[in-house]
Amino acid sequence: VACSFAGSQGVSLGRQGNVLFYHDRFGPPPSVPAAATTPGEPEGGEDLGPGSGSWVAGGWRGLMAVTSLDLLYMQACGLNPLLRTKVQQWADASAGMFPIRSEEGEGERGRREGESSYITWSEAKLDPAKLAAIKWAKLKSEERAIEKSLRSYKGDVSRLLDICRQCIIFEEVADLAACFKLMTEDSQVRIVRVKNRLDLNYDATKSAGYRDVSVNVNLVGEEAVRLGLDRHVAEVQLLLRKFADIKSDEGHKRYVAFRNARGE
Repeated sequence: VACSFAGSQGVSLGRQGNVLFYHDRFGPPPSVPAAATTPGEPEGGEDLGPGSGSWVAGGWRGLMAVTSLDLLYMQACGLNPLLRTKVQQWADASAGMFPIRSEEGEGERGRREGESSYITWSEAKLDPAKLAAIKWAKLKSEERAIEKSLRSYKGDVSRLLDICRQCIIFEEVADLAACFKLMTEDSQVRIVRVKNRLDLNYDATKSAGYRDVSVNVNLVGEEAVRLGLDRHVAEVQLLLRKFADIKSDEGHKRYVAFRNARGE
């Protein structure tokens, strides 16, 4: 209710934000301003180590971290429709796809036994029935957010960067790369972290063989700024179809077991 009220009435949710900043091992994308690095830190940032696929640039000086999980969810709830609009734009320009409910047979792209159903945004946007069949990512569950903050971040909820998230699926690496390029060139987006699990140097044993490109962003367009949501960090997963196919309910259950065994 609070999220709906804030969004509909245009109430500012404040300039607090979750503040951990990463980029891929090649350095920050072009959309990241020089001010994103903290004075005194190496200009190029710091590699997080062999096989990590990530690069850290440090936090922004003077940015207040969110210490309330309730506030973090309020921000995520307000940002969710804005992020959904953004991923639709990027997918439309890069042959990106979204999962659809299996009972909706029409519009499936090349479904084979054991595979899930997907539809390109360029096709879905023309048909209200197909739009309704898309399975958009939900906000991270409160249970998992609490679990992750305690297990991995010593209770620091400001380090939860994926409460608001969406996923775009691609047939080809070239399309995924084209989408990432669009994101880096988008003036309404600030990229604050990239985990490139497709990097040849990434140690996939850390993620049970799973690979994607995880991009954390601030949305800095006019509406996000008006609502005070431009410092909230959301996540966009860029995922190849072959990995999306195994990211099923059973596959996710196995990954949860793997994650629990590692205490993550």
